[in-house]
Amino acid sequence: MKLRLEDIETLRRSYEGACAWVDGRFRDRAEKLAPQAREVGARGGTVLRTRRAVEECPSLDGTRATVGAFERLEGTLLFVPMASVDCRVRMRIASARGAQRVVVFADDAPAATVELPAEGERAVELDVAPTRRGLRLTAAADLDVPAGEGAAAEPRILVEGTAAVEVLSLEVEAADRCPGERRTVFVAADSLAQTYPDEVRPQTGWAEYLARYLGCEPCGAVHDDAFSFDAATRYEGAAGPVVRNASMAARSLRSYIAEGKLAQLLRQVRPGDVVALQFGANDATCARPLRYSSIDDFRAFLARYVDSIRDRGAVPVVVTPPPRHNFADGRLVEDFAAYSEAERAYCAREGVALVDLSREGGLLVDGMGPERSRCLYMKLSAGQYGRYPGGVDDSTHLSSLGARLFGRIVAKGIAEACDLAFCDDDAPLCREAPAGLSADVEVEGHAGVRLAWDAVPGADYYTVRRADAPGGPTATSLEPRFFDAAAPGDSGARRYEVRAWQGNEAGEPAAVAVDCPFEGLPAGHMIEGADLYEVDPDGVADRIAFSVRFLPAQCVASYRVLARNARTGQLTVLGDIAAADADGLHSYGVSREPGWEIHVEADGPDGLLRSDAVALPDDLCAAGARRSSWEIPF
Repeated sequence: MKLRLEDIETLRRSYEGACAWVDGRFRDRAEKLAPQAREVGARGGTVLRTRRAVEECPSLDGTRATVGAFERLEGTLLFVPMASVDCRVRMRIASARGAQRVVVFADDAPAATVELPAEGERAVELDVAPTRRGLRLTAAADLDVPAGEGAAAEPRILVEGTAAVEVLSLEVEAADRCPGERRTVFVAADSLAQTYPDEVRPQTGWAEYLARYLGCEPCGAVHDDAFSFDAATRYEGAAGPVVRNASMAARSLRSYIAEGKLAQLLRQVRPGDVVALQFGANDATCARPLRYSSIDDFRAFLARYVDSIRDRGAVPVVVTPPPRHNFADGRLVEDFAAYSEAERAYCAREGVALVDLSREGGLLVDGMGPERSRCLYMKLSAGQYGRYPGGVDDSTHLSSLGARLFGRIVAKGIAEACDLAFCDDDAPLCREAPAGLSADVEVEGHAGVRLAWDAVPGADYYTVRRADAPGGPTATSLEPRFFDAAAPGDSGARRYEVRAWQGNEAGEPAAVAVDCPFEGLPAGHMIEGADLYEVDPDGVADRIAFSVRFLPAQCVASYRVLARNARTGQLTVLGDIAAADADGLHSYGVSREPGWEIHVEADGPDGLLRSDAVALPDDLCAAGARRSSWEIPF
């Protein structure tokens, strides 16, 4: 459609309020749009006058991590009322103030850079994938944006410039989209759904399992060339829908739009396709200005996504965030609850399909309990996986099992909402005891006992219990092997029981014993004076923060601070300390679980040196009104 400029609405954009931190949460300037009288230029067109500035927000705590840069386009723009559909825009523009280099913005994203002479005009043609209803068009100065340095206490303008452009004509042609040959399921989400390379396994995103449960297997997984980021992956089999996972770590509804990823996805969507949206975790990170959204902003962004998907004839499916491994008083805490509840209310009001992964996944995690459910997350003991020699204590990101079970929940919900086949693949658990159980003592590196056994058909995971003492640790393993690290002062016989599990169903145990695997350290081989300071019982809801101090030893180049959980057997290397920095306090944190003991190790000239273990009080694990970890700048 060719538009008469005098009939197009001209708006003036301004920004109100302060770019500031309020009670530890970032509050940006509010964008305001108001009708503006059309300014007629020398050639009879509409003049757009714009001030473009890049403003950097102040730091919350003096670090760059809490600083974000925001682009301000203040001045006039053209607003074309239309659905959120792909379109081709043709414009003729001229300079309204001498020669200048400008950037044409469409849907507030840079779309073309144009050299405008002092006299004459230029034709501009744009292919636009709007991410909201109503197309915004403006032109602004071309700026070279410098990288911010330091962390200022007040907002600051990094660069700014002005432009004046006369729009002589405008034509907008909506793209004609037909359904694709095969139905496609797109996923727009964060790290909890992202596809990962082999180098970081067993970390896995739940969307990696959609193809399996939607009947696409066997299928190939290749990089999706329609997207500019490496994580985008296409799954296509001989049958079932095509699955295109466009999830990206550390993204929120806000930043996924700001980085142009939503526009890339919308360009690929065809009528009848499905778009699953799972955000909320990063939207809640109030100490990250470029990610954070208040609940009101979150609702507005969610509506923007849904409208853009529906206007293209596709079906939106909202997925609430997966649960985290966060137990208090033995029961699972629903993290991101305000964001999940906002999604539930919005979907019920607007008739949008909802997969309540937060609630359904939470029932699964809660039913497994705080110990066995650890296998759903990246909670890996040192020595267990070669890619993570120091172990991992991550209560948020998913293991391959967690991704599979959560992916199954999402796939079933999508299949029911969108008339797709759901293909389950659970095989019955073999209830016989694991065969071939062996135990070997290792003394180099992290001393401990390495267990191995034959894989059990139908097993999701295994538990390994120390049966030689009441209340001995019970650990989990995704694979038919486990490394049980030795604790300081550990000696004597060990007896292990290994069981295979599928969900909450267990097989028979297999047992193995090891006689006197370790000897105590001889006199003079101890690190003295190790103790805990600044233990924070109130700071973070799902983390225990503390500092460690010890007396440096002779002839040691560096030290390792380790946390071992006496209840789960997990060993995690918290950090390394150079000898030159040893004399002081060193701050760390662990998940808020009972049973943690902290000790220090070093490699001395005559062998391993260790401190005594210092226990963190279990009463720190009680529920309380504390800030969540994602609200704290790290």
